[in-house]
Amino acid sequence: MDRLAAAFILVLLLGIWVHPFISGAKATNRPAPQSAAAGTDPDSAPTSQPTTAPATQRFEDGFKLVVGQPGYWRLAQSKDGVWWFASPANELQFLNTVTTVQPYQLGRDKDGPHFVSKDYSPEASTEPNGGDLDRWAQNTLNRLKSIGFKGLGAWSNPVFHKYDIPITRDLNIWTWMKPESKRFYSPGWSQTAEIAVQTQVTPLKDNRNLVGYFIDNEIDWGNDFAGPGFYFNHLAADDPNKKEVMNVVQTVWATVENFNKDWNTSFKDWSELAALTELPHDQPKPYGRLFAAWLTHLSEDYFRLTTQLIHKYDPNHLILGVRFRGYAPR
Repeated sequence: MDRLAAAFILVLLLGIWVHPFISGAKATNRPAPQSAAAGTDPDSAPTSQPTTAPATQRFEDGFKLVVGQPGYWRLAQSKDGVWWFASPANELQFLNTVTTVQPYQLGRDKDGPHFVSKDYSPEASTEPNGGDLDRWAQNTLNRLKSIGFKGLGAWSNPVFHKYDIPITRDLNIWTWMKPESKRFYSPGWSQTAEIAVQTQVTPLKDNRNLVGYFIDNEIDWGNDFAGPGFYFNHLAADDPNKKEVMNVVQTVWATVENFNKDWNTSFKDWSELAALTELPHDQPKPYGRLFAAWLTHLSEDYFRLTTQLIHKYDPNHLILGVRFRGYAPR
């Protein structure tokens, strides 16, 4: 009987000892396995966010501001205020480019030296499909990239639009104007500008390698080309340019009496001022005030019209502003 009781107790103790292994309860005391993303080494945990955003996060969500159309070159401002170019593949780039990449250039002096790329053979330019031009372009791109340039600037040969290289274009809209339309408010300016834009941007509107357009090159924003005197002097009283100056004058000086006080003049009404051959220019302080107001008015109208025209015919690409020369207004 004693032996039977001892055997029973032994079996009971054995059951208690093996039960956790059979039921899996013992596993609760083991450390949980680490996921593949976390890694097995605690020192290998990532210290920064991954470079690629989760599939559910939009590219725009990682930035303070993004300008441009998805799938084309854009501008992206980081949350700490740094601006980057963003490629069609959403890669941030600091673009260093070189302008005027051409197979040859004529010298400014007609009797001086001209320049021909070592990779270009003029005698082969008659080959079907411009074979030599393509060979020149490929060799030139290889050389540019080996130097460290990432793209091409304005005035580069159009053949590069066939290649995977960022490139900008300068539309030079003002150079399309005829002499009688050289002032912005002339009747023919907007019509000629539309022709210039449509002709140049329509073939490029779907090009993914084009970064964007400069509207014009080296516009003179000084008094001789953009000042109120240039839009007033020696023009008829009913000329739209002169009328525009008079409108701005009357926004700065609400009454002719206020104008007379600042300019030391004695006009009875605004029509006397409009009848002048030249705008008074002997009072630097009021003229400077008019110049600032006029330039603001002119530049706003210029940029509004030109950007609307570009977006009308090419809604995809960036507008990079104008290239300044000399005086640059703020």
